[in-house]
Amino acid sequence: MAEKRSKVTPKTLTLTLDGNEITAEKFVKSVTAFVSIIREVSESLSGEKNGIKWIVTVEKGSTKVHFTPKAIKASPAIVKSTIQAVKNGFFEIEQHGGRPSYWSDATLKNAKEMASVYSPDSEALNTIRVASDDGFATVTKSTIQNVDTLVGKDRFAFGTVEGRLRTVTDSGGLHVVVQDALTSNKIRCFFEDQDTDRFVAAFKKRVSVYGEIRYGRDGMPVSIKASDLRVMRDESKLPSIQDMIGIYA
Repeated sequence: MAEKRSKVTPKTLTLTLDGNEITAEKFVKSVTAFVSIIREVSESLSGEKNGIKWIVTVEKGSTKVHFTPKAIKASPAIVKSTIQAVKNGFFEIEQHGGRPSYWSDATLKNAKEMASVYSPDSEALNTIRVASDDGFATVTKSTIQNVDTLVGKDRFAFGTVEGRLRTVTDSGGLHVVVQDALTSNKIRCFFEDQDTDRFVAAFKKRVSVYGEIRYGRDGMPVSIKASDLRVMRDESKLPSIQDMIGIYA
């Protein structure tokens, strides 16, 4: 499908969702992913965090969400380029399966997250469209397939990660970060609400966490959905070589 012209407010990005039954969950999921995309592309272009503030308005009586940029640290040229890079990026992924300029793997995965709410068979949500003043791009299941080709599918397997529990945060959902002692790899660890006290109590301690591990393209663990936690003895309390010789002598 060729990129089409669309009447929207100049210098504005518009996300349009259409269908017979757009749930609050799907609406929030798609908008949240889209906000992440425009922020990430803006940072990639400008090299500045929070260089652009996005003013959000919802068109009355519709599911059209307008994102109007307000330059904070970014130049007008960066603002214009960000709008073009976001809209053109969706078109490049959907129609050509290519990697857009200024789109990182994380940005591509957010596009996949947006496309995941697309439901053409049931017509519950059969249109996702990203528009700027010079045209629009549609988002369908093709985006999911093309992103998987570009960044690779995540691999999942049950197993154990060991390391020191370094961080407790609620950014991106309540979780802790376990740092592998050998590789220094930081692994996000998600857990059920009822286990919060156990994980918080293990802060700065050596732990062993069992659960479903998500691996990245490089084969390294990225995150784990924990089903069991064990606090391990600290290295300073482990028997020395001399102690071990004494035991087995």
